[in-house]
This record gives sequence, structure tokens and C-alpha cells, in this order.
Amino acid sequence: MFNSEIFDTCLSEYFGKSATFGDNKLVFPPSIYQKLRNWYAISMLKTRKFSNTIDSLGYKCSDRVALKALQSLVFNSLGFSIYQEIDGVKKQLSYKEKEGLIFKAKDIDIVEIISRAGFEKMISLYLEDIEKGISSVLNTAGIKKEEIDFVVTTGGSSLIPVVKLLLEEKFRKEKIKCAEVFTSVARGLALRAEELF
Repeated sequence: MFNSEIFDTCLSEYFGKSATFGDNKLVFPPSIYQKLRNWYAISMLKTRKFSNTIDSLGYKCSDRVALKALQSLVFNSLGFSIYQEIDGVKKQLSYKEKEGLIFKAKDIDIVEIISRAGFEKMISLYLEDIEKGISSVLNTAGIKKEEIDFVVTTGGSSLIPVVKLLLEEKFRKEKIKCAEVFTSVARGLALRAEELF
């Protein structure tokens, strides 16, 4: 979800999100950009129907460079590659104040500098959801945050500085324990599967 926000905020313009076409200067269909928010959904656009859509968008198109980039992204199966680049930048922003996002392919030439502050703004609504989720869990369990002995963090999102800060402010820094970030979820699922089967 965080990667999708980076794509939507920083990269979608390269693929025509603000472009218009036709006599009435219609914007490109928003449904396209909803699919571009997920790397796996991009591959689902690789159809004859979408090829016809690209052709129709070419009529009096205000941004032919972006249209060609959109076509290349879909029909050269670049969705996974571009999201890998986005993910790498997101990870670097856990350690740096800004990072360059560079992606070059046939008819695509992207160079963007993304700041940590900008990224935090992109994901601000998700941070609110995280905070609400924590409060909901505590309410459901019928306990106060002061009664929590420690909080174990896991997954890549727990490395994002603003997420860490949110947890530290909620529970106190000394209570936050970091698990093996990229393997603990899989290990937990394996242990649960062993219990069930």
C-alpha cells in the first residue's frame, strides 16, 4: 500500500494521469490508474481491449510521451520492475532524508527525488489507520496501553521511522522489541500451520 502511494503521487503523471484526449479534452480513464497502483494488476491490462484503449487515447492526446510510457509499462511487462525500484527507494528512506528514484526503459525515462518528509505525507492516512487499529485492539482486549509489557514489531513497515515513532509515543521506546523483520511473519504462519495440521 505504501508503494502504491509513491507510484500514485510521484510517478503516475509520467503515465498520463493528467493527460487529456479527444475533441472534448477528456482525462484518461481513472480506472487505468487504479490498476497501476498494484504491480500485479498492471499485467492484467495486457489485453487486446487495452491495446484498443491506448489507440483511442491517442486521438488528440495532450501528452503523447506519457501515452507511449503507459503502453510500454503494460505491454513490456514492466510493472514488477518499477515497483521493485519503488520498494528500494522506500527502504532507503528509512535511513536517508531523500533518495532518487530512477527508472529507464523503452519510452520511459523517470528521474525523481523523493524526500522522507514527502513520503510521510503520502502515507499520513495510513498512519492514522494504524493508530486507530492499535486503539481498537486495546479496547477489544479490555486493557490499557500502560498494561502492555512489550510490543514486538515485524515486517518492513516497522522499519519506517514515522511508524517506529508512532509506536514509541504510544507505548514508550523501551517497550518496543524488534523481531526478525522479514522472516518472523513466515515463521509464525509455519508454527500455526504445524498446530493445525
